[in-house]
Parts: sequence; C-alpha cells; structure tokens
Amino acid sequence: MRLKLGVMKVEIRGCKATELTGLIEHLDHEFVRSKQRSLSLCKRFPNTLSLDNIEQIWVAVSGGVLCGSVSMRMFEWSAEEHSWRGAMVGMVWVDSKHRGRGIGSKLLSSVVELLHEREVDFGILWTGNPSFYERAGWVLHDRGLFGQAGKSSASQRLDIVSCWPLASGDVGWLERLRANSLPVRVVRNARDYRAIPIPAVQVLCFSVQSHDDGEGFALVGEQDGIGYFYEMVAPPSLWATIWIAVTKRFGQLLVNGQAGAPFAQWLAENGLVVWQPQNKAMWLRISARMGSPFLNGWHVPYFDWI
Repeated sequence: MRLKLGVMKVEIRGCKATELTGLIEHLDHEFVRSKQRSLSLCKRFPNTLSLDNIEQIWVAVSGGVLCGSVSMRMFEWSAEEHSWRGAMVGMVWVDSKHRGRGIGSKLLSSVVELLHEREVDFGILWTGNPSFYERAGWVLHDRGLFGQAGKSSASQRLDIVSCWPLASGDVGWLERLRANSLPVRVVRNARDYRAIPIPAVQVLCFSVQSHDDGEGFALVGEQDGIGYFYEMVAPPSLWATIWIAVTKRFGQLLVNGQAGAPFAQWLAENGLVVWQPQNKAMWLRISARMGSPFLNGWHVPYFDWI
C-alpha cells in the first residue's frame, strides 16, 4: 500500500529478508544504544526479530529507505479451557526525520488490517502513551504490578533450590508445570524461553525438583547484581524457599506481579513487596467470538512482552 504524506511517498509493506539486518540496526539505535542499554534486540527477542518471523514485521519505506516499522508476534493463549490466537505488537519505530507525518498511525492501522485478515482473536501491546492507541480502538486494561523486594531474614532449606540459565532448561518440564498451575497463560515454545527482557542480560531459573518437597520454578532476569523477578510457578509450600533463594542472590530485586494472583497477595501480606500498578497493557478485540468480558483476569507476564 502507498500513501502520500506531504510531498513524501511512503510504502507500508512487509519487511524483506534483505532489510532485516538494517532494520535491527535502526531499532537498536532507538531502543538500546540511545538509552545506554546492552544486547541487540534480535538477541533479546529471537522469537520476534528473526527471519522465521519476517511475515510479522512491517515497515514504512520512502525513497527506498526504511523510515518506520512495527513488529508482531503471534501466540497461543490458553484461558478457561479454550485456546485463542493472540498477537503481541511492539517495537513501533518511526525515524526522527519523518515523525509528525502520520507514519506511526498508518503502520498501526495496517497491522490491525493484517490481524483481521489472519483471523487473530485479539491484540495486545504495552505503552506509556495510551492516548495514541486509544484513538485506534485499543483499550487500556492492565492487571500488572511492580515493586521492589525488601531484604528477607528468614531461614529456609535452600539446598533443594537449583539455579541455572533459562536458555539451557527443559522446556517440556517448564511448560508442564505452567499448564498444571496457570489456567490463563501464554503457551511458550523453546524460542520463547530464549527471550531476555529489557534491561536484564540473562535470565535464570530457580527450581526445585524433589519427590519429597515437590517441584516448581521462578524466572528471574539479572544485570549487574540487580534481579528482575518475572514469574513464580510453584505450589505455595515452595514459595518461601524459592523466594529466599532469589533474594539472597541479588543486592536489589525488582518484582513483576499480577493483581489478584495468590503469589502477589502472599508477597504483600508478608510485607515482602509493596506493589504499584503498571497501567501499560492495551488490548484490541478482533474476533467476534471474543465476548466483552474477555479481559477479566487476563494478564500477559512481563517475560512475554515484546
């Protein structure tokens, strides 16, 4: 598709394989280097910025030059014994020389058209500027919480907790525990578990696998001695053990949670975390089979964001 913005002609289309490296360079400049962060976005989001996902990456091109883009990741959403097709939308970028000309809005509307064509049930994105997306029909609804952990002085038997790089983990075991523990969740594959959310430089898995004590795990990002707690998937009997193992590793621990979730309530009730709402998740109902109350209780963890 083509549109005229002033005297400039802009084409909105799918990203070509030969353009992906150049696009990643633009995105790294915008979202990584200019913010004094590390790791290329293609290393952080191998499930999104890769040739395997090229059909979900759209670009704006003017005079043969990339001037904007938006990326999507299709995923399976399991909720209330049903399976839905979701699409995460992120990494919306417009070159600074071309801003204020409607390119971002056109990229977003093109994405919505594409999601309708592909019969996706709903879309989700995260932003600190909701008004831009609300004009396009997106709805702000976020059950996410964020807080900082205090120091824990409790003693627990920590020798049963293992800590290992998530990328080397048993995906089958992780997904089996999630399926048994989380009635509402993003279904993940091996590539999804290679994600490294900003600003962490690696993701660790703190796990317990014991016939006597049960099994469970927590996902935690790490950067320069700071921890970023993403997810607890374990029976309540293991919460304290895994939590203390995590807090003992880091000088500072920032925590992501979900309003109403039992683990988040346990942290608050025990004075371990003081929560603040996130208010960044925006949803778009696409499929007619999505009833109006579909957002009740729905939450995509920070680990899955793009």
